[in-house]
Amino acid sequence: MMYSHLGARALSIPLSRLILCIIICCWSAVIESASIELTSPQPYSLLVTDPTGIVNVQAKATIVTGEQNEETLRLSKIHLFLNRQKINELEQHHFKMSGNLQPGKYVIQAKLVSEDGVVHAETPEVWFRVDHDSGKQQGQDTDQPLNLVGIMYMRNEGKRGVWAACDLATKVNKVIVLDHYSTDNSLAMLLDAQERCNLDIIQFEGSKELDERSIRQTLVDRATRIGATHVISVDADEVLSYEGLDGRARFMDSLLDLVPGQGLYLFWMYLWKSVNWLRTDKLYNDEGGFQHHVLSVARLPLQGTAQMMQGYIHIHRVPVNPQIGATVCNHMDVGLAHLQFVHWKNKLLKDAWYRAFERTQEPNKSSQAIVDRYSGTVDESGIRCGRVNLTAMFNLTEEFKDLWMRQPVLDMWRVDDIRAMVQKHGSDKFKGLNVFETLDDLGLLQAVEPSLTVPPQMTSFSQERLPILSILYTTKHPGSYDIIISSLALQTSKAFELVCVDEMAEDRLQEVLDLAASMKVHIQVVAPGKPRAMQQSFKLYSAYNTGLLLSRGAVITMLNDFAALGKTFVEDTLRFYLHNTGNVGLNWNSRHYKSLLGYSDIFYTPPKNELDPSGLQGSSVSVFRNALFKALPSSRKWPKQTEISPPESMNNSFVEHWAWDGAAMSGPFHAFSALNGFDEFMDSGDDNQMENIRDRLMLWGWNVWIAPREALVQQVHHYNWQPESLWSRPKEDSNLKRWKARLKDTRNGNVPIVTPTSTHLLKLSNGTIHSIPKEVQNHMDEWRQHTENARLAAAAKIGIESCAAKCKMTSQSQATVQIGLSQSCQKA
Repeated sequence: MMYSHLGARALSIPLSRLILCIIICCWSAVIESASIELTSPQPYSLLVTDPTGIVNVQAKATIVTGEQNEETLRLSKIHLFLNRQKINELEQHHFKMSGNLQPGKYVIQAKLVSEDGVVHAETPEVWFRVDHDSGKQQGQDTDQPLNLVGIMYMRNEGKRGVWAACDLATKVNKVIVLDHYSTDNSLAMLLDAQERCNLDIIQFEGSKELDERSIRQTLVDRATRIGATHVISVDADEVLSYEGLDGRARFMDSLLDLVPGQGLYLFWMYLWKSVNWLRTDKLYNDEGGFQHHVLSVARLPLQGTAQMMQGYIHIHRVPVNPQIGATVCNHMDVGLAHLQFVHWKNKLLKDAWYRAFERTQEPNKSSQAIVDRYSGTVDESGIRCGRVNLTAMFNLTEEFKDLWMRQPVLDMWRVDDIRAMVQKHGSDKFKGLNVFETLDDLGLLQAVEPSLTVPPQMTSFSQERLPILSILYTTKHPGSYDIIISSLALQTSKAFELVCVDEMAEDRLQEVLDLAASMKVHIQVVAPGKPRAMQQSFKLYSAYNTGLLLSRGAVITMLNDFAALGKTFVEDTLRFYLHNTGNVGLNWNSRHYKSLLGYSDIFYTPPKNELDPSGLQGSSVSVFRNALFKALPSSRKWPKQTEISPPESMNNSFVEHWAWDGAAMSGPFHAFSALNGFDEFMDSGDDNQMENIRDRLMLWGWNVWIAPREALVQQVHHYNWQPESLWSRPKEDSNLKRWKARLKDTRNGNVPIVTPTSTHLLKLSNGTIHSIPKEVQNHMDEWRQHTENARLAAAAKIGIESCAAKCKMTSQSQATVQIGLSQSCQKA
């Protein structure tokens, strides 16, 4: 038989006695205590110390794995009556377990319970394994109990570090914490929590420079000396998490399977920019298995000391015998919740510190190799996240909320370290590592070296654009113009132009311009998509490239049809990127020069009685019986179908956040031109047009934000309207899988980030710009002229109507005015 134990807290009783014990309960003014101990080796016995004579012994064994889910052993419920005259002698009684255990894994816990049901003492859980077939599994010892010890090192982690160590202590026998020359009060805080959290604290005496192997070896050596059979390494920004008793059982099950020298990979859960969201897009490999693991658990060898691998940074956390290797705990509810991405600015600062430190340790290593080592962890291309069950993953104390759910404080000690490195080695040594660029983005560059500056990456090409917002509106559906034009008429800023790429432009150009003129909304151009080099089934990517070629603004918004913009949409978007929205020059907000902006979304479902069946086909500008005209979906009290944006993005400020994809996306024009526009290869399907831009820019280190709540985008749900062939699409036409594969090829270097399609937006390194093919230029010139003619006609119509109203003409006199305006009304 093999057996082992895991207590909720390390005990003072020597391990050589193989005894687990939790003591105590005070029952009166005279201290009368009862205790219960679970002793070994097999057969287990309960050692009961009871001076009161009023307690029962209850014991239960639960099968962790096997054919049965639960089984109660034949352990009698014994009522022990002790001689009250011997109260001072604390007489002890033994109770031996009976019953044969089948091969498997078990957990046992015994309790002292009074007749009123109150538990006065209990043993920790005892986990053990029975193997009757061989009695001993190769490489394992049948006499050694499991003793899991946590190991952790930290520097300047303060309250975060203490909280992490104490949380881990509730899940293992003991936690060993090594303080690596903290310069704040971290060590004092650890010492204060030492007894309360059962911590073994080491004040490191080795190198002050980070030497990860030396630090981790020190921790493993201490764990070996105190009798650890297994170690789990957890960082100060991580939490060992398992969901409920079932998750704990799965974790213990994996530990019981390890042989000496073997490691265990745990699922690494990336909490993304918030404790509410778990990043999910990188969880699985191409074969459908988990790929995001960290080697954090190992069973120590029976003899000698385990040796850590060589390396000064980013080595395996635990020692593993290379001839035995490691296995994987393939349970998504068991793993390490990684919190370093929650405080995003600290993550960026931490990576900058690492890049600078690596240069000092490996001066001959290429800058690109150092940068590439860290770029993958902050790569948000293709990002997807799932909602986190906070109560299952964390103990939601006020302390936790203060540390991880409220405004963080930057780790300024890293800035001090970088400044010291620059002073010692000179700033030239760290160029090409994006260290100074990161510090500049965080507003910390002057704190490192006041003389350093990072020149803006703006080109003269982007500077030639107008300080306005160009809204690219693509559509192939009937209707939707009433929605967008109505919402633009309500904008608090008029510094925009609407560029419509409309496959029905020939049929409704004049009607669109009439509607825009009546509501005083400026449309720059309405045109069908440009001639295409590749004739795929769809035209959406090519349509957006057409809009880019026709636009004039320094900032671009992509917008789906059947979407209404919040009243501050234009104002908020321009405020995010520009310090001015006048007519002369551009004054960029350097903080957001490499940012994309998304918006909160709400879907509304219009009542069927408001739909005009005749408008669902053809080339109308509205599909509703009563056109919107200044009445947005929200004010018409339509049913709200779904609010697809995360709650924390629905606020009154700009928020850096992963949840970015929706009906609208904005970015500076230089972002689109640098990429040479949208990848028209993807016009073999629909969807992912916004991810196409976002993901490629993220490979260049761009970030994404959410705009304030007032800029909310209201979408009209139209996918179930008839006829289906017009309003919905077959599932196989979606680009979701196509773009995932294309993005993978781009990451691997098989497809260039800059699209090879002939968009002709690319600014070449020699300062020239691609010439636009003649047929494309002719197409744009032709539709600019068509739009201008329609605009003049619309203005004339408004002038006539205004004149007619002003002069109170009869229908007969209006006919005369249509031939030639009377002089009395020409000014009108």
